[in-house]
Amino acid sequence: METLVSIALILTLSYCIIVAFSVATRANLKSMVAIRTAHKILETDRFIREMTDSLHVPYWLKPEESIAEFKNELWRSRAGKYIQEITTLYDSSGLPRGVTVGYTIGVRHITTSALFPFLQVTEK
Repeated sequence: METLVSIALILTLSYCIIVAFSVATRANLKSMVAIRTAHKILETDRFIREMTDSLHVPYWLKPEESIAEFKNELWRSRAGKYIQEITTLYDSSGLPRGVTVGYTIGVRHITTSALFPFLQVTEK
């Protein structure tokens, strides 16, 4: 009888250990997915900001042409598979000053706003 009780006790403890290990493994996998997603989000945000910082529009060109070309480059880039929309940011005088890029990674929808590194010379 004592042997049966000790076997039942060992089986109960083994089951508890297996369940705890299973829960810990699932939590670890979820955290790894969250870490990978966060890394992709940061990488994509940094890429968009670096591309925006590298945009240089000569003063003799209209900024709309360069911005349209910039948007096309962004769509064709490695981040293009995540991008949902790209809109131009304008200042109070109607001049383009940056872009807002909406992108989806996993189930998260993120928006990055980045300003252009130039100031447009205008005539008054």
